[in-house]
Amino acid sequence: MRSHFFRMIKFISFSEAGQLDHFKKSYRFNTNVSLPNRILFRAVLLLLLLLGLSLSHEAMAADLESTGMKLPQALSLKDEATPVYDAINGVKLYEAAPQKVQVTGAENGWDQKLLSTHDEAWFQIHSIDGDRWVHVQSPEWDESDYQYIALTGSEHLYDQRFGGGRSLGTISPQVVRSIYSDQGYYRIQTWLGYKWIHPEHPVFDDVNAEGSNSSGWSAQLRTITPLFLTPDLGSEVVGWLQPQWVQSKITLYKEWYYIDTWEGKRWVHTNIGYPKDLQKENTRVTFKASVNVYEHPDKRSRVLGTLAPQTVEVFEHGSGWHHIHSNWLGDVWIYQVAPDMDPDLYSPPADIVAKVIPVDWMIVESAIGTRRSNYPFDLTAIVSNGEYIDPEATFTAEQRATIRFNVKNVSSDKLTMDASTTFEIEIVRLSESNDDKKPQLVWSGKLKAPKDLFNSGSSAGGTIDWDLKDANGKQVPFGLYSVQIKLPMTISYTENDTNTKQLQEANSAILTHFPLRIGAP
Repeated sequence: MRSHFFRMIKFISFSEAGQLDHFKKSYRFNTNVSLPNRILFRAVLLLLLLLGLSLSHEAMAADLESTGMKLPQALSLKDEATPVYDAINGVKLYEAAPQKVQVTGAENGWDQKLLSTHDEAWFQIHSIDGDRWVHVQSPEWDESDYQYIALTGSEHLYDQRFGGGRSLGTISPQVVRSIYSDQGYYRIQTWLGYKWIHPEHPVFDDVNAEGSNSSGWSAQLRTITPLFLTPDLGSEVVGWLQPQWVQSKITLYKEWYYIDTWEGKRWVHTNIGYPKDLQKENTRVTFKASVNVYEHPDKRSRVLGTLAPQTVEVFEHGSGWHHIHSNWLGDVWIYQVAPDMDPDLYSPPADIVAKVIPVDWMIVESAIGTRRSNYPFDLTAIVSNGEYIDPEATFTAEQRATIRFNVKNVSSDKLTMDASTTFEIEIVRLSESNDDKKPQLVWSGKLKAPKDLFNSGSSAGGTIDWDLKDANGKQVPFGLYSVQIKLPMTISYTENDTNTKQLQEANSAILTHFPLRIGAP
């Protein structure tokens, strides 16, 4: 009996039907088994079959568990005529023309079906005559329902998620729409329907995308800007754009824009391009050591080769970059700048104490006006290059920047500032390649308040000449800076008519920041 029992136990590895057939073949004609043993065998077999069914059903339930996919908000019916039904596998009511429809439900396991080879499922849609059903293959969702993935290399397409299988083809570097991702696998929309990829190259899976009801984001390219196939400054440049405004519904890190071009979709970086202080000038530059040759003027760009020490002809230059003609590489860029002007080598002062700057205040009487940011005193700071006030102007290292500070009484009362009030002007260095980088303070000056009476509408103005040196007297490197009023601050004053002392908390100004650009020599 014991041997018969173990013979029967081995059937647990078969399917339920297979276990029953095998049992019948093994024991139906075995006349040597006693009746009690045959009854016991049957009881044990029944128990094993029930256990197998239970395990099988649990496994099936696990397989059919929700994938976490969210029901799409809408579907785009692309066929010329899509059958519409009253229920799943129900009666066909009519055919719908191509259109976008709202989704109100779906059949059980719809998500698992979209992940299968056939990728077709039933969806409940809202119509003018109530909820109806459509059966669609490779359904196209609303743009906002997808996850957007930026591929940086060509990837193989597969029918099956795991186990590889035969490649159905490849998809080139581009932004693709994914309905599901897990463990490095992505179910993406392709010209073949939904297919699987298991990227062999780096991907960006945090691409931002706007829905169909949005026009997207706009950005201004202020200089000639390179085009890329992938959002990688070290990747190959595939074209150039002239200064212009661009618009895109797909961005990455709010710096990369995926835009339409004459050659299809391409990436541009809004902070990368020709130097903003570019000068078209035929000069010569001598290199005493070997230098890298870059594809575009950024140290993160592709290095195309090196140049041995020599003197080269330059046809334009800016921000330390020199544009040269090369017989073997075409027009390329090399970088050279004096160490004391190199932004990469500069370290700002560790501790900066604002120095008191003497100012000859000039009082000007005028109307109150309507434009104001504070009350009763409004503040303004601007920068001029000689007599010109131009935010786009570029200063050379030999020039001085004139900072014009103005404080105006915008109340209807006569006011006098307390002698304890001071205004602090700061100059900070900005990063043009990294918006998240914190500005660096390089200089700070303190202005004592004017002692004059402020009539209603009158203003006091004073100027400071900055020699483009930091608080330690060191030349600051070329690049973009900001002249700003340090805020918040407290202004102490007296109302002359009532001889009442008051305090004003100033948190803003008409012009709190004014750009100042220093060009490379």
